[in-house]
Amino acid sequence: MFLPVALLANILAGQARLRAAEFEQRGREAAALAEQQAALRRVATLVAPGVETSDMYPAAVTELSSGLGIDNVLLLQYASDDAWVLLANHDVYRKCKFESGFRSTVKASPR
Repeated sequence: MFLPVALLANILAGQARLRAAEFEQRGREAAALAEQQAALRRVATLVAPGVETSDMYPAAVTELSSGLGIDNVLLLQYASDDAWVLLANHDVYRKCKFESGFRSTVKASPR
């Protein structure tokens, strides 16, 4: 009698641990989704009243850096004259030597 009860208790405990782990995972996913939505909301509040892009781009790259867990994010614009322009950057370690507005040509690699 003792052995079947012990086996049943073990199975029930295993199921409870599994459900607790699933619940914890869903909680982490919900928290990540809430943070992503909050980041989108922060950027959208800048866009809605017509804020200048020079103020909006830094906020967007900061939110992107935070949301993806990346230390360095650059927002580049490709110009029609084979050049790129740095619109904004976010560097956690502040090692980026380029400021917004920096322009450089795109050089084709030799084949």
